[in-house]
Amino acid sequence: MQFVDHESKSISKLHAEISKQIAVHFGFEFDPEKTPPTLSNGEKISPNSRPLENAKTIGSKRPGYITANSKSYPFIKKFRGNLKNNQTEAEKVMWECLRNKKTGHNIRRQHIIGKFITDFVCLPKKLIIEIDGKIHLKQKEYDELRTFRLNELGFEVIRFTNEQVFENPELVVSKIKEELDGKSDLIINSNTTTPPLEGLGEVLSPINILNYIYAVLHLATYNHRYKEFFNTNLPSVPFPKDIMIFWHLAKLGGQIRKLHLFQGPMFEENNIHFPKNGDNVVFNPYFTPTTVLENEVGRVYINETQYFDNIPKIAWDFHIGGYQPAQKWLNERNTRKLELEDISRFQKVIVALAETDKIMNEMIQIEIK
Repeated sequence: MQFVDHESKSISKLHAEISKQIAVHFGFEFDPEKTPPTLSNGEKISPNSRPLENAKTIGSKRPGYITANSKSYPFIKKFRGNLKNNQTEAEKVMWECLRNKKTGHNIRRQHIIGKFITDFVCLPKKLIIEIDGKIHLKQKEYDELRTFRLNELGFEVIRFTNEQVFENPELVVSKIKEELDGKSDLIINSNTTTPPLEGLGEVLSPINILNYIYAVLHLATYNHRYKEFFNTNLPSVPFPKDIMIFWHLAKLGGQIRKLHLFQGPMFEENNIHFPKNGDNVVFNPYFTPTTVLENEVGRVYINETQYFDNIPKIAWDFHIGGYQPAQKWLNERNTRKLELEDISRFQKVIVALAETDKIMNEMIQIEIK
């Protein structure tokens, strides 16, 4: 006799439907089972090799100026309109110098390419001009990923700072014109598909969303903004600024999630020891440092004589929301005896928290809203 869990099936369908709605919002394709797509010749391809554009079949006609992803365009269009109506002062100065073919070339502003909104672009030359404010100093890694993706789509990206525009707009324009004059016209048509989003993924599944949310919950900016809420409630999780930030955070969130499941070789090769014999009974645990280095380590005493050695202070003091996991774990076992399994688990908790801190430091400059 076969038993069917109808409730589990319903929940699974609900999760898939929620993920699908989020996928539609971002213009992703959604594959709940991660089934490899099939080419017309029957060959299986990996999700990472799926084209970005939902392009028509080869031979169909499509205006050359349409470079947006057809699925995400309705959503990105709203942001594009807002950017056009609220240009930065530097962008306003530059637009006055570039508009109406003043350089001898047709240049568009706030034009959508794939899933990105560019500051300025000359489509025939496939040259993108970006004007960077101070915020770009905090998102260098994201800018590199964005440029990499645009390069894959066949576009070159040149950048100027706000200061360069304000100090000498004529010099900036002359450099742009020099770049444009030195390029041949590149015909943009629909007879070629866009390159794949190599290494970043293009098929959305529920685990991607979970990883993204997990990363957001560990963002320093997010925790600082909502720290008062964590003891009583969970604030909403904002949508990312664009797709590159989503995939970047999803990747890091996946790493953190695996750490918290104690998955990885670091849990088998850690140097955290429990060297002293005794009754293993926890009584008023505390941390005491053994070094004064920047990456301070010490001992966590579970009683007067027994301790865990080589404990990073950052792991002992680590906060998640409104509590400190390592301290909470031991305090909940106060006056109880630690078994061998408990000792092993606490060692893994410390490793997970120390590695989580490293990843959080990688994300410290990321802002999602």
